[in-house]
Amino acid sequence: MVKKLLGSVIAVILMASVATQAAEPVGFEVRMRNSIGRMGMVNTHPTVKTEADGTMVVSFQAEKEGMYYLIYTSGPKKGKTATSVQVAKPGPVTTKVKK
Repeated sequence: MVKKLLGSVIAVILMASVATQAAEPVGFEVRMRNSIGRMGMVNTHPTVKTEADGTMVVSFQAEKEGMYYLIYTSGPKKGKTATSVQVAKPGPVTTKVKK
């Protein structure tokens, strides 16, 4: 009886760990350093498209020139910088991020 209970508890724990590690869509937010060096949110919504090789193409609208940072908003790298993009003039920006 105890062995069956212990075995079923272990099975539930393993299934729960597999479910939490399931591939969730990766999200990004766009930030930019202000004049005093703080990272501030940019009022733009990036679009993410995953390619067959696993890389992600991220596009957003740059409001002004400067260095833009793409920050992970989900997944195991949440809160870390995915990449940075130097923008020479305002307009649409597209960059690739390796998964």
